[in-house]
Amino acid sequence: MIRKNGINSDGNSIGKVTKSDQRVYISQAHMQFALDVLSSLISERFNMKTHLLESFVFSPLSVQSVLMMLHLGAKGKTKAEISNALYLSKLDNNVTFSTTHEIFGGSVKNLMQDNAISNSLSMANQIFVRKDLQLSATYKLALSHYYATSLTPTDFTRDAFRLINDFVAKHTKGFINNFLTTNPSSATGILPVNALYFKGTWQYKFDERETDTDAWFQLTNGQRSKVTMMVGKFPVAYGYSHSMKTTIIELPYSVHRLGLFLMLPDEVKGLFYLIRSLNATTFTTLITSMRKSKNDEINIRIPKFEIETSPSLTTTLRNHLGLRSIFSNGEADLSGMFSRSPVAIHVHEFMHKAILKIDERGSVGAAASAAIAERIGSFNGKFFEADHPFLFFLTDKQSGLIIFAGIYSGPLEKKFQ
Repeated sequence: MIRKNGINSDGNSIGKVTKSDQRVYISQAHMQFALDVLSSLISERFNMKTHLLESFVFSPLSVQSVLMMLHLGAKGKTKAEISNALYLSKLDNNVTFSTTHEIFGGSVKNLMQDNAISNSLSMANQIFVRKDLQLSATYKLALSHYYATSLTPTDFTRDAFRLINDFVAKHTKGFINNFLTTNPSSATGILPVNALYFKGTWQYKFDERETDTDAWFQLTNGQRSKVTMMVGKFPVAYGYSHSMKTTIIELPYSVHRLGLFLMLPDEVKGLFYLIRSLNATTFTTLITSMRKSKNDEINIRIPKFEIETSPSLTTTLRNHLGLRSIFSNGEADLSGMFSRSPVAIHVHEFMHKAILKIDERGSVGAAASAAIAERIGSFNGKFFEADHPFLFFLTDKQSGLIIFAGIYSGPLEKKFQ
């Protein structure tokens, strides 16, 4: 399994968590989970024959929201596996009261209820449940309390396809219209869905007249591809890690608590070393090392792009993060969801779809589903030119929630040189 223990201050195994540290711990746990999924998806999307890495995007916030809803109703081995995958096993995980859910759910509520955010970000949770199944009153109360989740009795033999696609389309403002491409199995018992939509404008907008429509981008196999580069000079936060050989900048949004962090390795293939070096501790160190000066502007060139990804996360969650029993008929224990335990309820597939568009005005996206501080290095003449693969993280800087994460590795559909 791809597991990195990088949550506590020394970067070693996770120890006992005190109450005063719980909020920071859960933020770090969320970050580590996001990095685990990111690392797994890189492995899955790297073609060993062509040596090309495919660009992708996913929403850690959306994925974890669904897992947290499942965690509320899981018991035994299934609950333990979800807790381990999310690095939450050290905390109180009772259904009726849970520090874990209180803090994570509270962070999400705080983000979504921020008046400055409301026009930029929206999220909704829904559980579609087979009509003959009765959810327990305790589970329904916990869902409502922590995640404002509503329930929809569903006939999975008839109307599930329409109901679920309509829900996702509505709450992503039409950005995702075809979340499901086929009808769910008629044997489906429950289907938890999270839909998320984001539209943000930059604090410093790129001038479209400066955009370079004929720029080169270096791919992981040594070839080059043409891209459209946005060009600007802004007083943004930046930093450099000598150990990871990586430059980082933040492109801030007009909603100041949100930022797009770009991590650019020195070398074209440095992305693979960077992802091996990243864990929650090194990620936080890199972010906190950043500096900003109003009199120190950075020359920026980054690709204009749109990425749409529909990864089935079943393989990632089962094979790399250890969530095995929940996908196994006969092993899954989701009995905490029901007033009467049904026969053989398990998760058949974990579906997720994410879209992120970056242009001169900002971003549009949708998704359904302390180490010792490092000394800052020089910034190579104050240039940030993303002409080879880089990581990106669209983050709520207040809570640490990662709304979108992914890799841009070039437009593989275009001609190479």
